[in-house]
Amino acid sequence: METTSSFDLFFFGVADSLYSVVFPVFVEKIDSKRMEAILVGGELPELASHTSLVAEIDPLKQYRTRLIKGRLHQAIFRQRVMKAYGFRCALTGLPIPKLLDAAHIIPDSEEDSLPHIRNGICMSKLHHTAFDANLIGIAPDRTIHVNRDLSEATDGPLLEGLKSLKGSLITVPGHPSLDPDINFLAERFEIFCKARG
Repeated sequence: METTSSFDLFFFGVADSLYSVVFPVFVEKIDSKRMEAILVGGELPELASHTSLVAEIDPLKQYRTRLIKGRLHQAIFRQRVMKAYGFRCALTGLPIPKLLDAAHIIPDSEEDSLPHIRNGICMSKLHHTAFDANLIGIAPDRTIHVNRDLSEATDGPLLEGLKSLKGSLITVPGHPSLDPDINFLAERFEIFCKARG
């Protein structure tokens, strides 16, 4: 008897006419009394047991299925922050949305972090990564600081571009309800200062 699997899409509404797509999605368990289902996204574990598929997979590659806690609020947060900043990096002015992120000032992993516009800054993916790694920091007065390790490193134009931000100001939306919260900046800048040694 041949087994077939049903692959489904799950559209999660994150804003008006904006959806986040999860694919593939599988029904793991159904509670008919409560009329609820547990959905799991990702590869089916039994796919690896099919000999026709295993024969085509490089034996050095290994995969596992895992349950991931998705940040359902992230898509809304990203859209709102990027819109507030006019879809431009606050540090460089880069206007390419595919290269931009909504960086949390207080990291999303922290309990007191909220997905509010005032806890976000629109940054290029490179600057977001540098910010998260405390290689660059933003003071409460919106001045950009560069970690000593980054300042002393030498390489090519990307690194020089990061280093050249030292002392410049980030561009903000310009409305108190959208601008980065000074208290959030102060809290995050303290972490940056401890990390830079």
